[in-house]
Amino acid sequence: MAIKVYYDDVTFRLRSSKSLKELFSNIINHYNFEVGSISFVFVDDERILDINIEFLNHRYFTDIITFDYKDNITI
Repeated sequence: MAIKVYYDDVTFRLRSSKSLKELFSNIINHYNFEVGSISFVFVDDERILDINIEFLNHRYFTDIITFDYKDNITI
């Protein structure tokens, strides 16, 4: 299982992406989920709005967007 963290034109960084990866790895293992990979992509407001419009047909901001990897969506 791969857990990756990406930053797309944002000015911040997590103090420890390792902690985020460990947290989700523990949750996945605790619930015996079967996971291929998880990617966290941190983006600015403009990009999250573009993604909402393009993929979800929303014209408003959201804090989080999730995609099922099986859909083969590339952002």
